[in-house]
Amino acid sequence: MAPIYVCLIGMLSVVGAILLLRVHAFLALLLGALVVMCLTTTTPSEFFGGQNSPGLATVPKSMVDGFGSGCAKVGIIIALAAIIGQCLLESRAAEQIVGRIRLVTGEANAPKAFMASGFLLGIPVFFDTVFYLLFPIIREYSRRAKGTYLLCLLATVAGASMAHSLVPPTPGPLLVAAELNVSLGVLIPFGLSLGLITITVGYVYASWANKIWPLPIRSLPTLPEETNTDSSVQADNVVANNTCPSFFFSTLPILVPVVLIVIGTVVNMRYEQAVLPRFQPQLKELSAQKEAGIITEEEYTLKTESIKEEWKAARSIPSWLAVITEKNIALSCGAVLAMLLISSTGVREGRTVEQVVRDALSAGGVIILITAAGATFGFAMKNAGIAQQIQGWASGNNESHASISGFALLLIAFSLTTAVRVAQGSATVAMMTCVAVVAPIAASISLGFHPVYLALAIGCGSKPGPWMNDSGFWVVSRMSGMTELETLRSFSVLLTIMGFTGLGVVLIAAWLIPFV
Repeated sequence: MAPIYVCLIGMLSVVGAILLLRVHAFLALLLGALVVMCLTTTTPSEFFGGQNSPGLATVPKSMVDGFGSGCAKVGIIIALAAIIGQCLLESRAAEQIVGRIRLVTGEANAPKAFMASGFLLGIPVFFDTVFYLLFPIIREYSRRAKGTYLLCLLATVAGASMAHSLVPPTPGPLLVAAELNVSLGVLIPFGLSLGLITITVGYVYASWANKIWPLPIRSLPTLPEETNTDSSVQADNVVANNTCPSFFFSTLPILVPVVLIVIGTVVNMRYEQAVLPRFQPQLKELSAQKEAGIITEEEYTLKTESIKEEWKAARSIPSWLAVITEKNIALSCGAVLAMLLISSTGVREGRTVEQVVRDALSAGGVIILITAAGATFGFAMKNAGIAQQIQGWASGNNESHASISGFALLLIAFSLTTAVRVAQGSATVAMMTCVAVVAPIAASISLGFHPVYLALAIGCGSKPGPWMNDSGFWVVSRMSGMTELETLRSFSVLLTIMGFTGLGVVLIAAWLIPFV
């Protein structure tokens, strides 16, 4: 069966099971993955005819592999972040941080502060991690500033998600810059500028959505029940409350992981850029040989992988630094600090530190299961070949490169990235798939503007259409207490608006300021 049909059937299976049959998201995603894998590995005659199909026998292992890869990516992080969040709330450290935010920014500007924090943290840190770390603060602030919960959530999402796709050194923009031969010294300021414009538009939508669909702060198993806090209590009284830990110690469980991850990211980027000139000419030469028919596709793949392995070995940062700055280890340090914080300040009456940690892990496990099931579904969609089919359609114009204008290529890049993003869920994979198609085309035509605009168009294309095969969708949905429909109309629409806004700005800027 054609990958596009498999993709559509898989999407209908998941959406129908969740929205129409009200099946739990974990089961619905596994069902969708099973349907896609069965359709991908067998033909209808094999499946319904009862023939012994080796392909069908591989489905159980593929399910396990997909689920395992999802757990490997987010399992430890979610568990540790749940501990940090629970400890910040139980120890009243979150109240201390919220009180300081309200004092510094004022009541009206606090959501903007969350957006700015998300944007800055999203540059070196993955979106999921940023959301995990800021969520307890968002929830505690929204308890005091009634009616701002959805606004604060979406503002944080807007900032962190756009930085993740536009500003290096996150993996997507970094790879796109290397493939298009765009200097990081150019992409970083351009990405920052475009990011500020798009998140401003996103904040306008978040404000509107918050008025139209106000979101209540629902009781979540990961978090303690609302405290009896009067919303009229002044922020200075909160900060002065001697039952709260100091502001400095309150922020350590968040700041220490962030600082460690930032150090690792920056050092790793410097190592990569230092060794890149040694390998980039070889990769370009291989690409030219493949285009000219000198080497086969198989030879190109083998030689490219060999060069990339050498590059990976050469760019490796010192082992001790790689260990302490790895995201799981960094979050572990934050979790230890959070537990020390709650041990020193005490817990609510009738609770112990052990109970706090147990409750955090219990509820975090539900999020891990759903997110890993989403990864299984995305893994199945990826193996179905939909990304390769879309890539083939887009690269079918390679024979007539000269007929493609620079502005047409911007639209092609954006559309291709969006299509792959919707099909298999990962923004980073979508960017990598797209740049592999457009980079050879861009090298063979006169764009009429700096290729940085092409890199930005790819980044913006990775935003529209997030839905149930995206791990970020489930992280935001389950941690915030939103239903699937609420997440679609808020989170998904927000990212889609920002993506198309970014494309419009890129087209206008490439026309007015070609930078060539």
